[in-house]
Amino acid sequence: MPSQWSILSVDAKRAFIMFNDCTFLVHHLTALGHGLREHWPRELRASATFVDLIASFRTLARESMSPVLQRTRDSVVRELGMWTQKGWLNENVLDDAEQRLVVACGCVAQVAHTAQAHLPSRVYLTVLGLLADVVVGYVAKRLSECVVSDTKARALVRLVAPVLALESRLFVLTSGTGQTRAPVAKYCSEWDGLQTQVRRLSMGTK
Repeated sequence: MPSQWSILSVDAKRAFIMFNDCTFLVHHLTALGHGLREHWPRELRASATFVDLIASFRTLARESMSPVLQRTRDSVVRELGMWTQKGWLNENVLDDAEQRLVVACGCVAQVAHTAQAHLPSRVYLTVLGLLADVVVGYVAKRLSECVVSDTKARALVRLVAPVLALESRLFVLTSGTGQTRAPVAKYCSEWDGLQTQVRRLSMGTK
Protein backbone atom coordinates (compact mmCIF):
# COMPACT_ATOMS: atom_id res chain seq x y z
CA MET A 1 0.00 0.00 0.00
CA PRO A 2 1.60 3.34 -1.02
CA SER A 3 2.10 5.76 1.88
CA GLN A 4 0.70 8.57 -0.27
CA TRP A 5 -2.33 7.64 -2.37
CA SER A 6 -1.85 10.64 -4.67
CA ILE A 7 1.39 9.18 -6.05
CA LEU A 8 -0.67 6.63 -7.99
CA SER A 9 -1.99 9.40 -10.25
CA VAL A 10 1.52 10.29 -11.47
CA ASP A 11 3.42 6.99 -11.23
CA ALA A 12 2.04 4.45 -13.67
CA LYS A 13 4.35 1.67 -12.47
CA ARG A 14 3.17 1.92 -8.87
CA ALA A 15 -0.45 2.21 -9.96
CA PHE A 16 -0.21 -0.94 -12.07
CA ILE A 17 1.58 -2.87 -9.32
CA MET A 18 -1.11 -1.78 -6.86
CA PHE A 19 -3.75 -3.01 -9.29
CA ASN A 20 -1.98 -6.36 -9.55
CA ASP A 21 -1.67 -6.71 -5.77
CA CYS A 22 -5.37 -6.03 -5.26
CA THR A 23 -6.32 -8.49 -8.02
CA PHE A 24 -4.03 -11.11 -6.46
CA LEU A 25 -5.72 -10.64 -3.08
CA VAL A 26 -9.18 -10.90 -4.65
CA HIS A 27 -8.20 -14.21 -6.22
CA HIS A 28 -7.01 -15.66 -2.92
CA LEU A 29 -9.86 -14.26 -0.85
CA THR A 30 -12.31 -16.37 -2.86
CA ALA A 31 -10.81 -19.57 -1.41
CA LEU A 32 -9.03 -18.43 1.76
CA GLY A 33 -11.94 -19.12 4.08
CA HIS A 34 -12.42 -22.60 2.66
CA GLY A 35 -8.71 -23.41 3.01
CA LEU A 36 -8.64 -22.35 6.65
CA ARG A 37 -12.05 -23.71 7.53
CA GLU A 38 -10.78 -26.63 9.58
CA HIS A 39 -8.67 -24.29 11.72
CA TRP A 40 -11.62 -22.11 12.80
CA PRO A 41 -13.78 -22.75 15.85
CA ARG A 42 -16.90 -24.61 14.79
CA GLU A 43 -19.16 -21.60 15.30
CA LEU A 44 -17.09 -19.51 12.82
CA ARG A 45 -16.79 -22.02 10.00
CA ALA A 46 -19.94 -20.91 8.22
CA SER A 47 -19.23 -17.16 8.39
CA ALA A 48 -15.44 -16.70 8.31
CA THR A 49 -15.13 -16.81 4.51
CA PHE A 50 -13.45 -13.44 3.70
CA VAL A 51 -15.67 -13.08 0.62
CA ASP A 52 -17.09 -9.85 2.04
CA LEU A 53 -13.68 -8.26 1.38
CA ILE A 54 -13.69 -9.07 -2.33
CA ALA A 55 -15.81 -6.11 -3.42
CA SER A 56 -13.62 -3.69 -1.45
CA PHE A 57 -10.40 -4.95 -3.02
CA ARG A 58 -11.92 -4.89 -6.50
CA THR A 59 -12.89 -1.26 -5.93
CA LEU A 60 -9.40 -0.53 -4.64
CA ALA A 61 -7.89 -2.14 -7.74
CA ARG A 62 -10.03 0.00 -10.02
CA GLU A 63 -9.40 3.20 -8.10
CA SER A 64 -5.65 2.61 -7.99
CA MET A 65 -5.38 2.60 -11.78
CA SER A 66 -8.10 5.04 -12.88
CA PRO A 67 -6.30 8.31 -11.89
CA VAL A 68 -3.12 7.62 -13.88
CA LEU A 69 -5.15 6.58 -16.93
CA GLN A 70 -7.28 9.72 -16.74
CA ARG A 71 -4.17 11.86 -16.31
CA THR A 72 -2.59 10.22 -19.36
CA ARG A 73 -5.75 10.71 -21.43
CA ASP A 74 -5.79 14.39 -20.47
CA SER A 75 -2.12 14.72 -21.46
CA VAL A 76 -2.76 13.05 -24.81
CA VAL A 77 -5.66 15.40 -25.57
CA ARG A 78 -3.50 18.38 -24.62
CA GLU A 79 -0.65 17.23 -26.87
CA LEU A 80 -3.02 16.61 -29.79
CA GLY A 81 -3.88 20.32 -29.76
CA MET A 82 -5.25 21.24 -33.19
CA TRP A 83 -6.35 17.64 -33.88
CA THR A 84 -9.17 18.11 -31.37
CA GLN A 85 -10.57 21.06 -33.36
CA LYS A 86 -12.46 21.26 -36.64
CA GLY A 87 -11.55 23.06 -39.85
CA TRP A 88 -7.80 23.60 -39.59
CA LEU A 89 -6.33 20.82 -41.75
CA ASN A 90 -4.33 22.38 -44.62
CA GLU A 91 -0.84 22.27 -46.14
CA ASN A 92 0.43 25.20 -44.05
CA VAL A 93 0.24 23.36 -40.75
CA LEU A 94 1.11 19.78 -41.69
CA ASP A 95 4.55 19.86 -40.05
CA ASP A 96 3.14 21.02 -36.74
CA ALA A 97 0.26 18.56 -37.04
CA GLU A 98 2.68 15.68 -37.55
CA GLN A 99 4.76 16.70 -34.54
CA ARG A 100 1.60 16.80 -32.44
CA LEU A 101 0.83 13.21 -33.40
CA VAL A 102 4.37 12.05 -32.66
CA VAL A 103 4.26 13.51 -29.15
CA ALA A 104 0.73 12.28 -28.39
CA CYS A 105 1.53 8.76 -29.60
CA GLY A 106 4.71 8.90 -27.53
CA CYS A 107 2.62 9.54 -24.40
CA VAL A 108 0.50 6.49 -25.21
CA ALA A 109 3.53 4.33 -25.95
CA GLN A 110 5.31 5.31 -22.74
CA VAL A 111 2.43 4.24 -20.50
CA ALA A 112 1.78 1.17 -22.67
CA HIS A 113 5.41 0.07 -22.21
CA THR A 114 5.01 0.24 -18.42
CA ALA A 115 1.62 -1.50 -18.59
CA GLN A 116 3.03 -4.33 -20.69
CA ALA A 117 5.78 -4.94 -18.12
CA HIS A 118 3.51 -4.97 -15.07
CA LEU A 119 -0.03 -5.98 -16.08
CA PRO A 120 -1.57 -9.23 -17.35
CA SER A 121 -1.84 -9.32 -21.14
CA ARG A 122 -5.61 -8.80 -21.26
CA VAL A 123 -5.45 -5.80 -18.93
CA TYR A 124 -2.46 -4.36 -20.80
CA LEU A 125 -4.32 -4.55 -24.10
CA THR A 126 -7.38 -2.91 -22.54
CA VAL A 127 -5.26 -0.05 -21.18
CA LEU A 128 -3.54 0.43 -24.53
CA GLY A 129 -6.88 0.40 -26.34
CA LEU A 130 -8.38 3.03 -24.03
CA LEU A 131 -5.45 5.39 -24.52
CA ALA A 132 -5.01 4.75 -28.25
CA ASP A 133 -8.71 5.43 -28.82
CA VAL A 134 -8.17 9.05 -27.79
CA VAL A 135 -5.67 9.64 -30.60
CA VAL A 136 -7.32 7.40 -33.17
CA GLY A 137 -10.76 8.90 -32.61
CA TYR A 138 -9.70 12.52 -33.12
CA VAL A 139 -7.54 11.70 -36.14
CA ALA A 140 -10.33 9.71 -37.80
CA LYS A 141 -12.74 12.64 -37.31
CA ARG A 142 -10.35 15.16 -38.83
CA LEU A 143 -9.62 12.93 -41.82
CA SER A 144 -13.33 12.37 -42.41
CA GLU A 145 -13.75 16.13 -42.85
CA CYS A 146 -11.21 16.31 -45.67
CA VAL A 147 -11.98 16.47 -49.36
CA VAL A 148 -8.54 16.72 -50.92
CA SER A 149 -6.47 16.19 -54.06
CA ASP A 150 -4.55 12.97 -54.64
CA THR A 151 -1.28 14.70 -53.73
CA LYS A 152 -2.58 16.01 -50.43
CA ALA A 153 -4.28 12.69 -49.69
CA ARG A 154 -0.94 10.90 -49.91
CA ALA A 155 0.60 13.51 -47.62
CA LEU A 156 -2.13 12.97 -45.05
CA VAL A 157 -1.67 9.21 -45.08
CA ARG A 158 2.05 9.72 -44.40
CA LEU A 159 1.15 12.26 -41.73
CA VAL A 160 -0.81 9.77 -39.61
CA ALA A 161 1.89 7.08 -39.76
CA PRO A 162 2.68 7.46 -36.00
CA VAL A 163 -0.94 6.62 -35.22
CA LEU A 164 -1.01 3.60 -37.51
CA ALA A 165 2.20 2.41 -35.85
CA LEU A 166 0.32 1.93 -32.57
CA GLU A 167 -1.02 -1.29 -34.09
CA SER A 168 2.43 -2.86 -33.61
CA ARG A 169 1.96 -2.68 -29.84
CA LEU A 170 -1.21 -4.77 -29.90
CA PHE A 171 0.40 -8.13 -29.36
CA VAL A 172 0.81 -10.57 -26.51
CA LEU A 173 3.69 -12.88 -25.71
CA THR A 174 2.81 -16.56 -25.77
CA SER A 175 5.14 -19.05 -24.11
CA GLY A 176 6.91 -21.15 -26.72
CA THR A 177 5.33 -19.43 -29.72
CA GLY A 178 6.62 -15.85 -29.47
CA GLN A 179 4.28 -12.98 -30.29
CA THR A 180 0.58 -13.40 -31.01
CA ARG A 181 -1.26 -10.51 -32.66
CA ALA A 182 -4.29 -9.25 -30.77
CA PRO A 183 -7.41 -8.19 -32.72
CA VAL A 184 -7.01 -4.41 -32.92
CA ALA A 185 -10.71 -3.57 -33.18
CA LYS A 186 -11.48 -5.58 -30.03
CA TYR A 187 -9.37 -3.27 -27.88
CA CYS A 188 -9.40 -0.04 -29.90
CA SER A 189 -12.99 0.76 -30.82
CA GLU A 190 -12.07 3.71 -33.07
CA TRP A 191 -9.59 1.74 -35.18
CA ASP A 192 -11.95 0.64 -37.94
CA GLY A 193 -13.07 4.24 -38.47
CA LEU A 194 -9.47 5.34 -38.94
CA GLN A 195 -8.77 2.51 -41.36
CA THR A 196 -11.83 3.52 -43.40
CA GLN A 197 -10.52 7.08 -43.76
CA VAL A 198 -6.98 5.93 -44.60
CA ARG A 199 -8.33 3.65 -47.34
CA ARG A 200 -10.47 6.47 -48.70
CA LEU A 201 -7.50 8.82 -48.90
CA SER A 202 -5.24 6.12 -50.32
CA MET A 203 -7.72 5.56 -53.15
CA GLY A 204 -8.12 9.31 -53.71
CA THR A 205 -11.92 9.15 -53.42
CA LYS A 206 -14.37 10.80 -51.08
